[in-house]
This record gives sequence, structure tokens and C-alpha cells, in this order.
Amino acid sequence: MINLTKMNIYRMLHMKSMYIVLFCLLAFGAFGAYVSNLEISGKLDQIAQQAEEEETQILAGVEISKEPETSGFGINVERPVSDGNSQLDFQEYFCADISSGLMLIFFSIATALFVYAEEKTGFVKNISGQTRHKAYIYLSKLGALLLYYLISMVFYGILLFIMLKYFHGSELAFGMEHAGRAFRTVSLQFLLHTAFASGLVMLVTICKSTTIAITIGILSACGFGTIITNGLNQLLNLDLSGWMVSRNVQLAGFNASRGDMSHALTAGILFLILYNVAGTYWFVKKDVV
Repeated sequence: MINLTKMNIYRMLHMKSMYIVLFCLLAFGAFGAYVSNLEISGKLDQIAQQAEEEETQILAGVEISKEPETSGFGINVERPVSDGNSQLDFQEYFCADISSGLMLIFFSIATALFVYAEEKTGFVKNISGQTRHKAYIYLSKLGALLLYYLISMVFYGILLFIMLKYFHGSELAFGMEHAGRAFRTVSLQFLLHTAFASGLVMLVTICKSTTIAITIGILSACGFGTIITNGLNQLLNLDLSGWMVSRNVQLAGFNASRGDMSHALTAGILFLILYNVAGTYWFVKKDVV
């Protein structure tokens, strides 16, 4: 198992596509920090103007009505904003980014390319006869991908801190007082991202198609699954949205309640086991061609 994981790590380090995906992820992170910096001043002006209008309406005896918030299709990032009097918390900012679903998109692409590459090059066929337990071949791929996800998150966090420090300077704080909460959030997000990727590994193994896996991964990360579960809820009165991994990624943010965190942990562990058991069973029973 360890040797197989090392072989997969070696193969991953020599795949140019994995570096390209990582570079695109970091580029999106840097661009997001830049755009967020531009939006902060405008958001602060909007908040001040809205507060002034509400105060005027209250004095005039007009009832204030607020539009309900709706979650649409796509990636939505609720980043913290510094009002000039308080510092911007880096750890809260980082947790907001990884819980947005942005990394799910790039991890979907990387996972599909990596898993299918061994099928295309005949790597599995060459080593299947030399391995006593075929399940180790399947699980070693996930082991190598876990290292890739961890490195991606670390590099993303480093780049994000550099960008925020450049834009905000002394207004940026690392947020050591929130280290415990941030660690729990990042750990849970890593589990959920791993569970999500396990589903894609299973999908590529069964379908042998990167196109299907990448498409389903991106659509799921953007909230397409919520549309399906809402339809099932209308037809069968059965709400399954709370058990979707991609949905729990968005719910298990920095300011999530203890109940949401516990539910996300349960969903992550459940689907991590389910996807890997199903994928391993299929891989062991199928013929290697």
C-alpha cells in the first residue's frame, strides 16, 4: 500500500496537468483577493448609505422591508470586511474561501485527470498482476490525491496571505485568537473535500470518462445538486439537500453553528466511506483491461 502510494505520488509529480490546475487555482485566488479589495470600499459606502436611508425612513415612520436572501447557481463567497476601525482576520477570510466551493471545481478537474491517466497509460494493467490486493491500487490513488489537496490548500493560504497583506497592510491580522475555530473549520473542509473527491474517483473508475466526472464535479460544486434535491422535495416531500457533500462544504464555514458542523462531519464521514467502499468493490470485481 505504501509503495503503491509512493508510485502514484511519483506519477503525479510528473504530470504537467496537475501543476496547471494548481496554477489556475492560485491565479483565481489572487484575482479574487484583488477583486475583493476593489469591492470593499464600494461595499462600505453602500452600507453607510443604506444605514442612512434606513434611519431616514425610521424617522419618517416608514416600515422597512428587506428582500429575502436566495442562493442561486454558482460560487458565492461571503468574505469578511474591515470597516477601517477593526482589523481584517486572515483565518476567517481563508475559511470563507475554502468553504465557497471554489476548490471543489479545481479538485474535480485534477482528480479526474489523475485517475484517468493511469487507465490511459496502462499503469493499472502493469501493476495489477504484481499486487496481492487490488483494493490497495484503488486506495493508493486517493492517498496521493490527499497529498495534492493538502499542498494546494497550503499554497493557496500562503498566496492569499501575501495578497491580503499587500492590499491591507496593518489592517490585516492573522487572527491567532480564532486559531482553534479556524483549525476545526479547515480540518472539516479537508474531510468534505476528500469525500467529494472520493465520489469523483469512483465515478471515473466506473465510467472511464474524464468529461463526465469533471462536468458532474463542476455542476455539483456550483449548486446544481440543490436544484435536483429541491425537485425531489417537491415531488416526494423528501429533503436530501442537507446530506449533499457540496452543500455541507458551504454550510460548514467559519461562523457555522455547532449543529451544522456536526451534521457536516457526519455527512463527510458517511460519504467518504460509502464512495470508497463502492469504488473499491467495483475496481476489485472488474477486469483490468
